[in-house]
Amino acid sequence: MLAVTVDSSTIGKLATGRDWAFSQKMDGRRGLFMVDSHKVAMYGRNGRRVAPPEKIKRALMRLPEGRFILDGEVMSDGYLYLFDAPSVTLAGRDIVTMESPYGDRIEVLATLVKSVWQPAIPTIQMLPRATSPEHKLRLLTWIKNNGGEGIVARKMDAPY
Repeated sequence: MLAVTVDSSTIGKLATGRDWAFSQKMDGRRGLFMVDSHKVAMYGRNGRRVAPPEKIKRALMRLPEGRFILDGEVMSDGYLYLFDAPSVTLAGRDIVTMESPYGDRIEVLATLVKSVWQPAIPTIQMLPRATSPEHKLRLLTWIKNNGGEGIVARKMDAPY
């Protein structure tokens, strides 16, 4: 889905419910990472294959045997902030697919990040998200006060 600009009243409506998750808009290099049998491929925003940073490639190779498509942002500090897991297949079983709701995909992603990389390998992080109205308002305030780029709002029941 392409980003669109909305006014503050629309953001206020989205912030009050639990149907939407907010995360900070990052200013890095977008990457779609495909990991299959410990082979890592990275594709940029334009769909072209690019070389992943070696540190990130090594960290992604720690995933268990399976097939993964992970969406994230590579930052200038060398960290990868993941914000979606469009596809995870383990032992031949689809755990989540592109048709799965965003809420399910981020729960699987959170489990992967926690079990595979945290806290030993901080190179891979999950981009924090806000789902409660209180947390969303704190995030909006923090972004505004700290000169952030903006927010990304994702519908919890939306497919990839």
